[in-house]
Amino acid sequence: MHGEHRYDLFNSGLLTYLLPYFNVNGQAFDVEHLHAGLLGLYATMSSKFTLDDMEAFFSFSYGHPPHSDNFNETNNEEGITNRNDIIDCFSLEDLLTHTLYALLQGAGQASKHMALMLLSRLLKLKQQRARLYTNHGLFNQVIWNLTHIMRYISHRMTPEFQAESMREIRLSNRGEQTIFTQTKRLLQFTIECFEQLIIDPVLCHKSTSFLPVELRSNHFVELFLQDEGVRGWLETI
Repeated sequence: MHGEHRYDLFNSGLLTYLLPYFNVNGQAFDVEHLHAGLLGLYATMSSKFTLDDMEAFFSFSYGHPPHSDNFNETNNEEGITNRNDIIDCFSLEDLLTHTLYALLQGAGQASKHMALMLLSRLLKLKQQRARLYTNHGLFNQVIWNLTHIMRYISHRMTPEFQAESMREIRLSNRGEQTIFTQTKRLLQFTIECFEQLIIDPVLCHKSTSFLPVELRSNHFVELFLQDEGVRGWLETI
């Protein structure tokens, strides 16, 4: 995605206008696919921008001046004057809430994967982590939902699944996507989310206190058949 097109997407207000679609009710199958699509859009968008640009975009949402030179240049060139009218519709603060909700409610692995990818990106933003400093309910929700995902991963790694994984590991070594590699990716993003909480100087102590026991042991190393990648991720925290 070229730089000018990325900023066009920001400035169009589309990303805030789409937020209400997270609240659409309907058939579970249809809603699941809608949420997966929305989460995929936001996750992809967040991966295309620098953290500074993401901070700037959220600053606009909260009514604060942005701190990104790239974002300022784009706004100055295009003469944006009605930015507040665009983002007043729905605050981007809702994005974190919708993402956390998807971790619990998403029945499909695709939704959980996209939600975790997006959450790991959002937690890299200082503004988003700062919300957790005083909003204890939101902080607890983050911890609870991430712990829920870890339980979900543990339940998937049954002895039968592990036996089948031996065959899948050979496939994954050839670059093929398998249930084993997909579940491993879920664990990777979950650990990344916890890592963002732990490295924050304000949240560090509180996050460490709430760190699930599974992350303090070799639980996942054993579940994933002594996988060195999993061992390395756990060592980071």
